[in-house]
Amino acid sequence: MPYQVLIHKKTQKKFDKLDDNELKERLREVFKLLVEPFNLDTIKISGEEHTYRTRVGKYRILEIIREGVVYVADFDTRGRIYK
Repeated sequence: MPYQVLIHKKTQKKFDKLDDNELKERLREVFKLLVEPFNLDTIKISGEEHTYRTRVGKYRILEIIREGVVYVADFDTRGRIYK
């Protein structure tokens, strides 16, 4: 069953401000594929309930997955996303 994908308002603004068109396109493709999040490189974040991450090169997308909804909370480089 496909999940519904929702993107946080601040995350959408951050995405819209990206200058790197190649990265933007890669992220856009992954956002589309999140309707089936467990077919991607999606791993549960230990110690966090319902929180997962998906790798896109050196970037990570943080999602909250509950009750048929994938809520994209944020994305950033590996070194900054977990802080």
